[in-house]
Amino acid sequence: EVRCTNSLVWFQGQHTQGQFDVPGSIRATGRFTATQAGIHLFYLGGTGEAKLIIGNEVLLHSGGPIEAKDVMGVLKRGDAEHVAVSIDKFATVDVIIEFSYTGARCQGLWYGIRSPDSPEAMLARAVEAAESADAVFLIVGETSDSSVESKDRTGTKLAPEQIALIEAITTANPRTAIIANVGHAFDTGWEDKAAALMLVWYPGQGFAPALASVLAGDREPGGRLPVSVAFEEADYAGLNTAPDAEGNLAYTEGVKLGYRGLPTARHPLGSGMGYARFEWRDVAEEGGGIAVTVKSVSTCAGSELIQIYRDEPETALIGFAKVRLEPGEERRVVVTPEPKMMRIWGDGWKDIGTNTRLRVARTSEDPGFSVSASR
Repeated sequence: EVRCTNSLVWFQGQHTQGQFDVPGSIRATGRFTATQAGIHLFYLGGTGEAKLIIGNEVLLHSGGPIEAKDVMGVLKRGDAEHVAVSIDKFATVDVIIEFSYTGARCQGLWYGIRSPDSPEAMLARAVEAAESADAVFLIVGETSDSSVESKDRTGTKLAPEQIALIEAITTANPRTAIIANVGHAFDTGWEDKAAALMLVWYPGQGFAPALASVLAGDREPGGRLPVSVAFEEADYAGLNTAPDAEGNLAYTEGVKLGYRGLPTARHPLGSGMGYARFEWRDVAEEGGGIAVTVKSVSTCAGSELIQIYRDEPETALIGFAKVRLEPGEERRVVVTPEPKMMRIWGDGWKDIGTNTRLRVARTSEDPGFSVSASR
């Protein structure tokens, strides 16, 4: 790890047309002590010209001036160059990063060190730790090149090394809860090997304390899936959609995209559960919406999500409401459908009908309760 002991950012010159006449600069210094001897890889990338200096020698010179309109693409791709440096065990090296850039609305600088190791050795240590543990929390997810806004993914699977890790750890210890840090629908064909699966999306800088709080039971995993997760990649409509030779892109799926294009899913839209359980009853049209009485039948507080769907001319989520209840508490909840979701397009917006059957459910595939909504 490189720890910055001094970092300075400055801008000079007059601000003109969104750019600075003189580049801004960053200089970060740190000291790295090797815990083992061997080849260390020093990585460096940024949205401008960057240098890696060890001692008094420039070992890596990457990037260069970037036009303001291209900065975001470079930032989102996050590409880095690297150089190999041999370091003795317990030896300390002084590291300097110098970064200069032209004006833009945002900038990025990233650098790091990979110490000597091998995938085989790391996997062996992980398996050994899992075998001796009462339970395992295994965090998997995106790699730096598999979920980047400026790069297309070729499929929905995790990296092969991640899947191999899942298989090895769940074999070593069946009491493994997998926490997947992924920000989109992805393949979870390995999930039956785990005792539990938690999808945390992109939780941000508060991830560690938030996750610890949920795993300890102090907080509830109260979210629900905003997408459907398919059984197979081929089930996703439009997965391989691409422009033709003339650059034309034909959308032949119509509105049958996402959860609307999946007849069945491994995890339908709206799926998920916390630590509490609930009972529903007395579903009826009420107060311009659909009402349901929700009762907690658990000894802990928790949240329930009431979802309203129409199934004609295709399945569509038209409204939802979240309610948090204490143990034994019950509450009457009214969900008001979104008016525009009761229309379809066809030579202009058209109402789907004045007496429509709606479904009150926990997911897009849950049969739930059927209720007639007059409008």
